[in-house]
Amino acid sequence: PKRLILFNPDPGLLALRGWPVESYRELGDRLLAEDSNLYVGIIGLERSSRYFDLIVQDSPHPDRFINLCGTMETLHDLLGLLDIASTLITNDSGPAHLAPLVGLPSVVFFGPETPNRYKPLGHTTTSLYAGLACSPCFSAQNHRRSVCQNNRCLQAISVDEALVATQAAFAEGDATRAV
Repeated sequence: PKRLILFNPDPGLLALRGWPVESYRELGDRLLAEDSNLYVGIIGLERSSRYFDLIVQDSPHPDRFINLCGTMETLHDLLGLLDIASTLITNDSGPAHLAPLVGLPSVVFFGPETPNRYKPLGHTTTSLYAGLACSPCFSAQNHRRSVCQNNRCLQAISVDEALVATQAAFAEGDATRAV
């Protein structure tokens, strides 16, 4: 059976929330090299297609990436997609908080905000957070405004860390969905 992992690389209106797109690309290539039955779907709004283009560019597996940006017309559509996926890899965003509703294991990148306060509810989420001294720099108290211009807090999260977390999420998802 084919397996689908979802990437949500678009940080939305708060660019500092974004794990580097180059890291998403490397993670995708490494996952696809390990598992010939795996496909990576890139989700987001229609404008998020630029992330798909950057991730697929120069990939040795371009035919195993699927551009799903802008294809979910309703929340019901997105929940249906999350329900059939194996894992979600995402910046701190809406889909991170929806994944637990369908029991989807997810890996969520935190930096400008802390998982201690904003981690999605449920037991299926793995938060990756470097915990630099300057982080968190976003909060409700400062209206999510920061003087930071370079999100070292997310750049500090390595692809190796994300790969280990993703492999563990796969294993958890396989065990949960086999029941």
